[in-house]
Amino acid sequence: MTTEAFLDRFRSWPEALDEGAAELVREVAERCRVGCLSNTNEVHWTDQTSRWGMADLFEVTFLSYQLDMVKPDTEIFLHVADALRLYPERILFLDDRAENVEQARSVGFAGAVVSGTASARIALIEHGVLVAGRDPEPGSPG
Repeated sequence: MTTEAFLDRFRSWPEALDEGAAELVREVAERCRVGCLSNTNEVHWTDQTSRWGMADLFEVTFLSYQLDMVKPDTEIFLHVADALRLYPERILFLDDRAENVEQARSVGFAGAVVSGTASARIALIEHGVLVAGRDPEPGSPG
C-alpha cells in the first residue's frame, strides 16, 4: 500500500459523527462552556474539522498531539483545569473509556462513561447540565 493510500484510508476513521452529537454539544453550549479533550492526531483532527465543523462546536480544545500529553495520564487533566482556571470539581468530563474517566475523577473532575449521544444526554441530565424532558425542536440547533 502506498503512503497516500494508507493516509486516505486512515483519514476515513471514523466515518461520521454520532447522530445528534453536534446538536447536543450546541445545546450544552447554551448553558455552559464546552471543550474537547481528545487523544487525536493532526491527520484526523484536520480532516474531521473540515468535514464536520468540529472545531466550531467547542469553545476550547485540548488535543493530545498539540499538548504532547495523552489521556489517561494525570498531567493532561491537571493541564485542562489549569488552562480553564477552574477547580477540577467544576469540570464534567465525559468519555467512552472507563480508565480515562477514573483518572479524571482521581484529580477531582466529575465524570461519566458514555457511549453515544443518548448516553451522553443522560449523563448531562444526571449532572445537572441539562434538564430532563427538554427535547429540542426538530431542525433547531438545540
